[in-house]
Amino acid sequence: MIVLEAGGRLSTCEGEAFTPYHSSIVACTPLIHEEMVEVLRG
Repeated sequence: MIVLEAGGRLSTCEGEAFTPYHSSIVACTPLIHEEMVEVLRG
């Protein structure tokens, strides 16, 4: 919630919408979010 309130993006490592039921999470600035997901996907 803090990330979203600060203007960040939150998703799973696969780029899907985050829910509390996922075990992976990406939280970062929107400027690098897609690139970060790509790096984590391998």
